[in-house]
Amino acid sequence: MRTEKIGKNTVVFYDSIKEMPIQRHNVMQVFLMQDSGIGSTMQAVEAHFKTLDALLVSGKVEDAIKERQNLHINFYCALENIDFKSFAFACMIDSINGKQVGITEDALKGVIDKLDGLTVGQVDDILEGLKKNCIGN
Repeated sequence: MRTEKIGKNTVVFYDSIKEMPIQRHNVMQVFLMQDSGIGSTMQAVEAHFKTLDALLVSGKVEDAIKERQNLHINFYCALENIDFKSFAFACMIDSINGKQVGITEDALKGVIDKLDGLTVGQVDDILEGLKKNCIGN
């Protein structure tokens, strides 16, 4: 485990995949795949539109339908402030101030809300460092 001070909170992270319960790992992997494949930002919406346009121009209607479905999900997530990267980050947290963190979507959203003041840069830095130890080892 690895401990970080984030604001007024003491946050304990899993530092290795060997420490992480399998259910938590599986949930984290789903969020990471959703972040990389579908996305939840307006930048990802733009990328989906470009891909959709290219598929339509090339006549790949079946692929365009799938891309439109991904675009719909991405747009919905962006509007509803659902951030897959933040949820994956939250999955890597064992506890905050000694209280265990659950892996339901509501529990993970609560983690993000509790760590008020946490910046996107901090999430990216911590997530990248932890992913090196947690993914594929």
